[in-house]
Amino acid sequence: MAAFVTPVWASSASVGTTPRTLGASGSCVLRPRLRSAGRCRSRAGVSRLRGERMRSAMESDTVVDKADAHSLGTGAPASPSAPATVAESAALGAAESKNGSVREGRKEGIMRLAIPSKGGMADETKALLKAVGMDLVISNPRQYIAKLRDVENLEVWLQRPSDIARKVANGDVDLGITGHDLIAEYAGMSQEIVTVHEDLGFGACHLGIGVPMGWSHINTIDELFAEYANAPEPLRIATKFSNLGERFFAEKGFSNYRFVYMDGALEASTQMGTADIILDLVSSGVTLRENLLKEISGGMVLQSTMQLVANRTELQKSKPLLGVARELLERIEAHILGADQYNLIANIRGASPGEVARKLAKGTVLRGMDGPTISMVIPPQGMDEGMYAIALVIPKRLLYRAVQELRSIGGSGVCVLPVTYVFEAESKRWNQVERALEL
Repeated sequence: MAAFVTPVWASSASVGTTPRTLGASGSCVLRPRLRSAGRCRSRAGVSRLRGERMRSAMESDTVVDKADAHSLGTGAPASPSAPATVAESAALGAAESKNGSVREGRKEGIMRLAIPSKGGMADETKALLKAVGMDLVISNPRQYIAKLRDVENLEVWLQRPSDIARKVANGDVDLGITGHDLIAEYAGMSQEIVTVHEDLGFGACHLGIGVPMGWSHINTIDELFAEYANAPEPLRIATKFSNLGERFFAEKGFSNYRFVYMDGALEASTQMGTADIILDLVSSGVTLRENLLKEISGGMVLQSTMQLVANRTELQKSKPLLGVARELLERIEAHILGADQYNLIANIRGASPGEVARKLAKGTVLRGMDGPTISMVIPPQGMDEGMYAIALVIPKRLLYRAVQELRSIGGSGVCVLPVTYVFEAESKRWNQVERALEL
């Protein structure tokens, strides 16, 4: 049975620290510092006060999961009446949202979209929204609420990526842009999450196991398990993805391990002696190597990228929200598809549009998306043969081959233009969303 180790820094036993509890919406509630009239309370008073606050939180239906019980400094799991897992917490939040207890502060008819608040993912998300013509408008940079240009009744909330996953599952927000890894970790068991777009084109990484480079005899997951299967001490794993890690090891049939929870700088934990291995996100692998760690074969838990997700219940009951979700999806789809295409325009001599079409048919990449567009050009005075202009959309990677083929059939004046959007006849992703919602 896997255990969960509480780091020393998670303890709040010292006077003057700020314990925290996890509310039903997933947000942290900071407790006031335990000081009075400039003097510290006695240890007995602190313990008694902390116990009273814990009981008060439980009696008021405050959700405290395993990790948060540790952060309160108790070192014990939450009350039996409180959810023991993130999935149960999400389920409780979803139930509360239906009753309106989580949404008391929301005005009638207001929809909510949550996006990352800081860092590279925030910058990429803002750039995507701008590229699809739905610019983010922030009236006060110190606030965490904004709006999208020309979109009525939609609040945009800037949140931590992990909180976005929780709050979409709970129904605190209707739509969210966050990583698949965080959705799987914090809301993976929730039936309230609907994936609207599975890959927004940025934030690609994977969750994998990193072991010390000095372990030359361990290069596969099976070798790691064999090394620790009957070891007297469990394998210590530094991670912040305990739910995904627990499911991964359960599927592999490995149980002699325990998690050491860390928020960041996991790569340093093996050299510090805090953990034996790490389970963390990897993009290029450079950070792993610079900290004397290596990946092992079979140690990848899941692939991740940024996604657009929605709350199932809210989509099912709100037509305006369905409209916003569909427009956002189709704009993103069209932008991503268009970003990989070029529009080619060229002149070709020919006696008729049919002859020009037959010339184009000889090429391998000159058919365009649904066929080329051919239109007549008024020929210069004195020319016996007509001139036609052709236009076609091709993938960027085929650009030079297309130019060569156009030259081979008499093409000239080839112009290459960027493509902003490509809207297809219908959105297959939206059709999938409607089927998932049973609309």
